[in-house]
Amino acid sequence: MKIADASSHTKWAELVKRYSEPHRRYHTLDHLSAMCRTLSEFEEKFYAPDTVYLAVFFHDTIYDSSSTSNEKDSAELATSFLTENNVVGSIIQAVEQLILATAAHLQETAALDAEWFLDADLVILAAEPDVYKQYVLAIRQEYSEFSDQAFRAGRMRFLETILDAPYLFRTDVLRDRFETSARANLKNELAQLQSGQA
Repeated sequence: MKIADASSHTKWAELVKRYSEPHRRYHTLDHLSAMCRTLSEFEEKFYAPDTVYLAVFFHDTIYDSSSTSNEKDSAELATSFLTENNVVGSIIQAVEQLILATAAHLQETAALDAEWFLDADLVILAAEPDVYKQYVLAIRQEYSEFSDQAFRAGRMRFLETILDAPYLFRTDVLRDRFETSARANLKNELAQLQSGQA
């Protein structure tokens, strides 16, 4: 796939600028880079690697912690950009489906390669404890407009919901590699929030 004319370069620059917005602390280009590193190990297993990487780049282009439509808005931006650059409609639809799937990570989706894409998005949950703490701090900074009490309540609901799922990772290989560590980090964070330590 080739998206290489002058106008598209300008639009790519606009997208890079979005990921560099000052309110972002975790949802940055570093997050995209980390996802790509994870995915690159397994891309021979994908139905459509180009589609997966396009979805990675676009999935957080719109990020507002007070909004409930970030995924929808990001998918729409991706559709607009790819349409303007004459990308095949089936690829655009697949990218849109992958991005929309991030709105409900634990729900079933028919999107091709979604299991790899969604797993890569969650790998941070299995980071070493010190790195995980930095991730949580970055998320808190992105939600800085919320009071500590409101953030704590929302974060606890998120943690309880995700921990209640039978599994976090969809692929066997990444589940074997990351599930135990991710659950340990999540449980530790929840315990700290419940005790008022966090």
